[in-house]
Amino acid sequence: MTRVIGKTYSVVAEHGMRVTQVLLTGCLVMALLYAYNMYLVITRTVAAQNAEKQTTTLADSVQGLDTQYIALSNKINPDMAKDFGLHEGNVAVYISRTGSVGAANTVVSQL
Repeated sequence: MTRVIGKTYSVVAEHGMRVTQVLLTGCLVMALLYAYNMYLVITRTVAAQNAEKQTTTLADSVQGLDTQYIALSNKINPDMAKDFGLHEGNVAVYISRTGSVGAANTVVSQL
């Protein structure tokens, strides 16, 4: 046990500056990663808030347009259509279905 403690102490004593540099470099890298991740969280939170504001604005705009559409569609009547030149059409030809349509299905197969 004393040999292990002695070896550890000698490694630290011999390479103390190097161990300190490695630990400080590791701390610096971790601090930079933390700062970068905090930046990402903040920017994504701000982007989500902006998207929510835009969604609210668009929903209000669509609701206003729906209200205008309903108000205008309630004003439409047949008399108004005549004012714009629309009139009832005359049907000249009627299409009807004859009884011969199903004749092909009633043929008995001779196989």
